[in-house]
Amino acid sequence: MGFKEVFSRIPHFLKLKRRVVNAALEEKPDCIVFIDSNGFSGRVARSLKNEYKNLHEPSPPMFQYVAPSIWAWKRPRHRSRRFASLFDSMLLLYPFEEPHWKELGAENTIYVGSPLLDHSELLNIRKDSVTREKIRTRIRRKYGVGQTEKLVALLPGSRTQEVSRHLGLFFEVLRQTSVSRALLPYASPVRSMIENYCARDKSVDVTLVPGGGANMVEAVTACDAAMAVSGTVVLETAALGTPLLSVYSTGGLRALMGRYLAKVRYASIPNILANKEIIPEFLGPACEPDKLSNALRSLLDEPDMRLSQTAQLSRVIDNLLQSHPPEYSPSMKASAHIISFLERRGLQIESSSSMGEAKTLNDPPAPDEGRTM
Repeated sequence: MGFKEVFSRIPHFLKLKRRVVNAALEEKPDCIVFIDSNGFSGRVARSLKNEYKNLHEPSPPMFQYVAPSIWAWKRPRHRSRRFASLFDSMLLLYPFEEPHWKELGAENTIYVGSPLLDHSELLNIRKDSVTREKIRTRIRRKYGVGQTEKLVALLPGSRTQEVSRHLGLFFEVLRQTSVSRALLPYASPVRSMIENYCARDKSVDVTLVPGGGANMVEAVTACDAAMAVSGTVVLETAALGTPLLSVYSTGGLRALMGRYLAKVRYASIPNILANKEIIPEFLGPACEPDKLSNALRSLLDEPDMRLSQTAQLSRVIDNLLQSHPPEYSPSMKASAHIISFLERRGLQIESSSSMGEAKTLNDPPAPDEGRTM
């Protein structure tokens, strides 16, 4: 989300924050679990603590699932400490995060694992080359794509601002690369935006694949290469073994600030885990169609480059999987941690199914609302 868009939506966020705070005070939950959206979550948690203090009541335990990326961005240490202090526990996605929080003195963190490890269908495809080939054949036949025809997956993001910045760029890259076919899986939040754009621009033969989840997994599996907006989908595509480029276009001011504030050399999780650029990254000013088209052409036409990338990514994913105890999925570990915490506070939990009693306190923000890098 750019600076202009953030400022224009401040009234909306303030209204939404008040709505969530009021709902929490009315519902009186036994605990509150915030998921991602660190900027929004922190403001809600701070307001709630103040409200309960004014009522002379203890606030319910609060958990933050997905912590701020302090390992990636320069951020005042006191701000990070203050954020951590708002929550009874923070649940982390990657093993390299915890030392950064410990170094700040935040002892209330636990590594639960990436949501990728919960994605059983994706992991099953990754392990079974026969299943992968069957999916490739079936999906290509379904969409009328030849088995040897070059096919590219377009993954322009799940937020409106991401799609508006990247979809036209991806189309131009395909035109320059002379790729005849592409699949574009998309989720409901950006459905109308993507469908309207594709209805206007017929210069590229793009087949829309509605729905995320299994549809996205199978579409990417059927493709020879992918262009993906930097984010979770890059890790998922890497796990599927499809060669890819990681892209993130930003405005000039944000790109300049990003170069100044970034603590890491890479933007993509697989590259960060490997500490080297396995996936070519095109960020900010580097998002030029000619550069991207040359890189995509190499991925499609040079077998050695394809094999090198997929082999290195396979090792990265293996290491990530091995960093997590096999007996617990990330969601199970997160639930068990929260239940154990509540039981230590004297709240009796009959079984893990009790977590199904949880209520959402508000309609969640749209994917481009409240997310922070």
